[in-house]
Amino acid sequence: MVFKRNLKYGMRGSDVRYCKDSLFVLGFYADTILSITNDRFGSGTLAAVLKFQRAHRDADGKQLKADGVIGRKTWTAIETEKNAAAVDASLPDNLSEAAKRAISPDLKRVTGTRRALVLEALSYAYDPLVPADDPLSLYIRGANLYSSELVRTVVTASRIESGAKRQPQYYSGGRKEMMLAAVRRNPAISGADCSGAVVGLLRAYQLVRPTFDVTADALTGSRYSEKIAKADLTAGDWVGMSGHIGIYAGGGYVVEWMGGAYGCQLSKLDTRKGYDFVAKKLVGRSAWTRFRRPNLY
Repeated sequence: MVFKRNLKYGMRGSDVRYCKDSLFVLGFYADTILSITNDRFGSGTLAAVLKFQRAHRDADGKQLKADGVIGRKTWTAIETEKNAAAVDASLPDNLSEAAKRAISPDLKRVTGTRRALVLEALSYAYDPLVPADDPLSLYIRGANLYSSELVRTVVTASRIESGAKRQPQYYSGGRKEMMLAAVRRNPAISGADCSGAVVGLLRAYQLVRPTFDVTADALTGSRYSEKIAKADLTAGDWVGMSGHIGIYAGGGYVVEWMGGAYGCQLSKLDTRKGYDFVAKKLVGRSAWTRFRRPNLY
């Protein structure tokens, strides 16, 4: 909802109800208040506004004036707090608390498509601090996360067997067996390769045409992104190296479809490691050399 007027004690309206609902969700009403059922700015709401103002600063970092009036600065502060709470609630359960704490502040600084894209990518990522028998999404050479019909790719046993016949080098050493076991345990498991994951997300969020398909090197080239310093990475930017790409999630973490033995992983930007589901151990990986800002969003 857009700010339209200062809200004060005794006023009514949908904007009053909106702020009441927001303050209730954020926990600023008295403990005895069980629900908010009307659009009136009453004494309970006045107390909640004062409590919120005393605990918050405005967008310039200055303490909010505790006057019980929801002016533009207080409205903005309420919106900011509500959006921040929504990000925390949206972080998937497959992430460790350590990863959530690190990623959340950076994810709160971006909005719209960047945030949605990163949140979806995170939902596929295996965090080594949250042990599991299988990857949450498999690495399938040549696969896009979303098809040209914008349907999420589900990996089947027949696709794995077919891939192993055509490109055995990507399924050898126990990788095919690990993937087949993952499919048996989760018939809805998705799959992609590194660029196919990024391309698929770009398709799904309608940032490119549905048939768009390019390589990792193309994505990290000048046509689709620009070079930035590592220190300037923002959630939703891309990191890469020759033939590989990942999505920077914030807080020093990257989501990447790492390889056949790894599937989709949550890795550290500075100390890149992945959990090998065949060898059952963490393995050090090559450092990122490219840091890119997409021009598609």
